[in-house]
Amino acid sequence: MLSSLCQALTSAGCDVTALVGSGVPQAETALSSAGVRWEKVELDAANPQMLANSVTQKGRYDAVCLIAPELQGALAHWIHTLHRAGVPLLNCSGGFLHNTSDKWRTSCLLHQHGFPHPPTKLLGRVTARWINQVQQQWGNASWVGKPRDGAGGEQLEIWSTDELLAHLKNGEGEGTASPAGMNATERSETTGDPLIVQPFVAGMAASCCGLVDRYGRCYWLPPLQQQLVEANGRLHYRGGAPLDLARKQVTELHRLLDQAMRVLGQKAFGWIGVDLVYRPTPPHWTIIEWNPRATSSLIGWQRAEPVAVGQLFRMALSRDGFPSTTRGATVRSPLRPVTFEL
Repeated sequence: MLSSLCQALTSAGCDVTALVGSGVPQAETALSSAGVRWEKVELDAANPQMLANSVTQKGRYDAVCLIAPELQGALAHWIHTLHRAGVPLLNCSGGFLHNTSDKWRTSCLLHQHGFPHPPTKLLGRVTARWINQVQQQWGNASWVGKPRDGAGGEQLEIWSTDELLAHLKNGEGEGTASPAGMNATERSETTGDPLIVQPFVAGMAASCCGLVDRYGRCYWLPPLQQQLVEANGRLHYRGGAPLDLARKQVTELHRLLDQAMRVLGQKAFGWIGVDLVYRPTPPHWTIIEWNPRATSSLIGWQRAEPVAVGQLFRMALSRDGFPSTTRGATVRSPLRPVTFEL
């Protein structure tokens, strides 16, 4: 992913240097093969200032784009550290990062504002009654269990109803209630439950990514069907392919995502992605989760449209950002859907 980002920016005329944490030989090999200039830096979670010092010592730069997963708060941790050091970042931050780095918090906000999203519970609060209610409404036979701060399908598991009930019997469900008078988002802050549970939503797995400029305008790319492979109860992302959609359907999806962005908080910036499920008859989108960072789709789009992707990054960073016909309007992508494999 780092190599793809560097190549896209280089193809658009940017002067790029990649800073690679020690112990990531595959990144070093990919960057060297692509002819990207790179330097090694030391990363120590116990001393995050080391990274800030390494960046600020590199001299003049227009922006730094950090690539890290949400796992165990790593993304937010490093972004906060660099912000405090005054480093200009091409990354999400603030309320948007806070809300989308936690899938439970994202779910609470989407439900609160009426967006199409599957019912979601912390594993510690799942009850047999809730399971029955969801099955009656959604007709699902399977369930998805995943970490609140998961990324890239890490630790995501697919359970049958019997397997989910077994978690309850093992004491992992039907936890204690939260204090009265708290709304869903506030309750999410008070629990240490690391896993959420959702029904497995029938339909076509899809994703839509985009670039957000410094004014919060998102340049959405066309949605793509996700190529997923299930193995040992886990899903693995293997690439993307075009969806058979009319222009109006794509526009309606982008409008829905724009509306959702506004309730998820301020300071979205840079590359973002949304995981979705699409049902064609009748046409319907379900929002599964948001990714406030560079996603695997960046690799595919960079391979297919290297110059265009690089230019989008430059526009996002520019003083004017993306052009719009009306104030606050989101730009619609002229790019065509692509096919790629990972």
